[in-house]
Amino acid sequence: MPLLLAGTFLILLMVIGGASILLLTFPGKKPVKVKANTVLRLNVGGLIPEYEPPSPFQAFMEKQPVHFHALVRGIERAASDPKVEGILLQLGPSNLGWAQAEEMRDVLAAFRAKGKWIVAFGELWQEREYYLASAADEIYMVPEGVLLLDGFMSRTSFYAELLEKFGVRVHVEAFGEYKSFADAYRRTEMSEANRVAMTALLEGLESTFLDAVHDGRGIEVEDLRGMINTGIFDPTTGVSEGLLDGLRYQDEVEAGLAEKLGLNDDARPHFVSAGSYALSNGVLGFGGGPSIAVIYARGSIQSGSQRKGFFGDDVVASADFIRQLEAARENDNVKAIVLRVDSPGGSHLASDVMWREIQRTRTEFKKPVIASMGTVAASGGYYMAMACDEIVAQPTTITGSIGVVTMRVDFQQLYEKILVNVEVLKTADSADFFDPHRPLTEAEIEGFRTRTRQAYESFVQKAADSRKQMFDTLEPNARGRVWLGRDAQERQLVDHLGGLDRAVEIAADKAGLDSYAVINYPLQDDYWSFLQGQGVQTRAQVFRDILPREVRLVWDLFAGKTDGQWQTLALMPFQVDIQ
Repeated sequence: MPLLLAGTFLILLMVIGGASILLLTFPGKKPVKVKANTVLRLNVGGLIPEYEPPSPFQAFMEKQPVHFHALVRGIERAASDPKVEGILLQLGPSNLGWAQAEEMRDVLAAFRAKGKWIVAFGELWQEREYYLASAADEIYMVPEGVLLLDGFMSRTSFYAELLEKFGVRVHVEAFGEYKSFADAYRRTEMSEANRVAMTALLEGLESTFLDAVHDGRGIEVEDLRGMINTGIFDPTTGVSEGLLDGLRYQDEVEAGLAEKLGLNDDARPHFVSAGSYALSNGVLGFGGGPSIAVIYARGSIQSGSQRKGFFGDDVVASADFIRQLEAARENDNVKAIVLRVDSPGGSHLASDVMWREIQRTRTEFKKPVIASMGTVAASGGYYMAMACDEIVAQPTTITGSIGVVTMRVDFQQLYEKILVNVEVLKTADSADFFDPHRPLTEAEIEGFRTRTRQAYESFVQKAADSRKQMFDTLEPNARGRVWLGRDAQERQLVDHLGGLDRAVEIAADKAGLDSYAVINYPLQDDYWSFLQGQGVQTRAQVFRDILPREVRLVWDLFAGKTDGQWQTLALMPFQVDIQ
């Protein structure tokens, strides 16, 4: 039997090894043909990943994922392609954040600046979709479509009364007054400080939207604001107000493109999907000479090594991130690194460990590191970014939130309600500090508060050092407050405004490179990670759709841990859902 098992295991290794060689050398898709009068079909809807490393299975099936930045680079390349006449921008609800939408709109505007045209078309739009559509020369919706432009809102849930009803008490220490993540568990309503910060975010996003529509459609901002206050609820009103150029079905839009291209009555434009165009034009190439590495850090920050949280949410695992960083800095071809951060934060400890390795990459390995902030790069996400040489953010990036919070749950009253008696034996008074069967003593609360204050002061000091400011100068802009990217730049928390390409350009300049390839890390998924990711997706999809994000995050940080120990968190007010 042992020999049979060993033989079976050896055969499996040979099969997997052979398959790996086959998959890694698989030629992939053939380049698409770009003929004269080509129209790029850019479909922005559904799930568009910021970045997904290609798996061997996807390579074999010729289904290499097309991520967000591949689309952006594809549009940039098409702008200089004489065979590409224009873009049919098909828009629908998607997972893009405002900073991503802003980055894509910028590259669409640059495409038009090259003398090319864009026609936008869709069926169901709210502000984010129309924001992208406003970059087009012409905008159409189907006659029975839904155009819903009624302003911006945020939703915050508070659980304090619910927890109290069931006998659950949460002790919170937060620095400073804007650090509102734990407010969901200790308050019944929004604090005034949080109200001020979130109102500023909403007004900033509304201003960005109104200015973009004004630029694209020539409608005065005050007139637009009046429309939004009244509410636009149907495409017919959109046409009468000048927001749309007409109501057409897709075949009618495509017929209009044929006319724009001067084709015969029965001829159709030659369409090429933006994803296929991007892949066939090498925007995802691995490079062979001097290169800029782009390392993606997406999701909540945790210690250790894991791809996903329990409910399938993205995770920045410190051990995994450091492995990617080491691979990039030890690659002789990589001359500079761009850290793409899209994270609301998480574990203060994990953030600090990664901060240290980013600094070592700059100082010991002499490789420039530039931070590129995505939709959210706040708290622990800012902690990582501040270790870089320079920080680039979009004007609508949510960043800052320099602050920390700790929580400790007490189930004593709950146990009493459900008639559970807990007896503890211990050799020291605070041996059961992490056990939630009792409240903290006054001495323990003071120690809890002191440790949280120390973490906050360390965070602020490191931020001040990285921004070349005094502690007292930066601290008023910390206190857990979130900022839009443009406001953060005014407060010298961010160096430049722009997207990933801007960060890559700065990295190349610092490395003295005129020509270079861009390498995305991780380079490729392995079999086990791919299968593990699929398992998580199917296991907890229902809970992921139902449970609020902050509840899922707390589970990943606390309830899912076997040691049950609290940790200091560097988190933005993650419960806010802006729509």
